[in-house]
Amino acid sequence: MTSPVTIKLNFRAEDFSPIYFQDNYHLVFKNPNTRNQALLAIAVGIIWIAVGIKLMAYGGPKGVFVIISFILAITTLRLKRRTDSIGRWKKDIDAFLKKLETPTDRSIVLTSESFIYQEEQEETLENWMDVQSAEITDDYISLNASSEYLFPRKSMTEQEFQQLSLFISKYVP
Repeated sequence: MTSPVTIKLNFRAEDFSPIYFQDNYHLVFKNPNTRNQALLAIAVGIIWIAVGIKLMAYGGPKGVFVIISFILAITTLRLKRRTDSIGRWKKDIDAFLKKLETPTDRSIVLTSESFIYQEEQEETLENWMDVQSAEITDDYISLNASSEYLFPRKSMTEQEFQQLSLFISKYVP
């Protein structure tokens, strides 16, 4: 059994923002879940305008315009539903980042059996065997256990980041 290792965490919003927003998930035209839907809505909108102008200028059957209007409404509603979920996610992340601006004592205590995440007076004990997934990148370490944990590299010293990486590599199944 190794002696416990305590790592003091210095969380700052500017360390988390690049991690959460790295894949442009918060942008409608760059998010893989909304990009195609947004382009489809734009294309249908352009067709709707073109058909509307043609009908106003030359007349003709209005049934096509009604059908295109219906398709435009459906694509717009689907896009809105998808962008609403992005908006809620971004709002939650922004609230979390704002909370990080308040100075708080945070640390993680590592042992061979578990880790303890401490924030102010609260402690959460997580056994290494209960960690469902772990990801170690150049910029952060994430753990998924009873809660999700994200530890940016900049929130600790380089030596502490290496220690945490080593513990995770060694003890996470």
